[in-house]
Amino acid sequence: MTERRYNDDEIARIFDHATARQIALQRASPQSGLTLSELQQIAADVGIEPDLVAHAAADMRHEAVQSLSNESAGGISLRVARTVELERELTEAEWEQLVATLRMTFNAHGRLQTDGRTRRWSNGNLQATLEPGEHGHRLRLSTMKGNARSLLGLGAATLSISAALFSVSLATPVDVLPIWVPVMGIVLGTGTIGGTLASLRDWSRRRAEQMKQIAERVADW
Repeated sequence: MTERRYNDDEIARIFDHATARQIALQRASPQSGLTLSELQQIAADVGIEPDLVAHAAADMRHEAVQSLSNESAGGISLRVARTVELERELTEAEWEQLVATLRMTFNAHGRLQTDGRTRRWSNGNLQATLEPGEHGHRLRLSTMKGNARSLLGLGAATLSISAALFSVSLATPVDVLPIWVPVMGIVLGTGTIGGTLASLRDWSRRRAEQMKQIAERVADW
């Protein structure tokens, strides 16, 4: 008896039904999901190279790295942060290696703290926290440009006051309020804001790149 051959439409429908049933069974199982080796075996059965599955899984680990920028000024981040969800807990040796990497990357010795299962390395506003996550450890990296807000505020106040004085100087005798006084204040305020924003832009880009490199390196461990 000749075995039946299914057409493309029937094949697609069969696999759709099979996939739906597999998902339902996995959700009902106390240990749902598949391991990487199980995924590679399934891929091999349908002609997909196991190495491609491993690379795809690694890409998903990198996608778990999330960039956060909660505060900004002029579209430039005042705070830079990254979080990476690890699939396992780091060992004591790996934590020490991470601390060494942090110190080398940020050129700062920092301070170590332990609170139960949470470990923290900090240097001023710069912090790295290793805490329990959903599947293993969660690494949080964050920092804030501490003096940027005050410098921007100072520049804005100088600019505002100088602009008001400029209006007053136009209506008063030169010997009472020379016009160059508020003009210099406007120049100073504008320069302070512009210089702070330029410095902040370089700082946020550098910190974001440093955190990205650390997060991706830890995700590969």
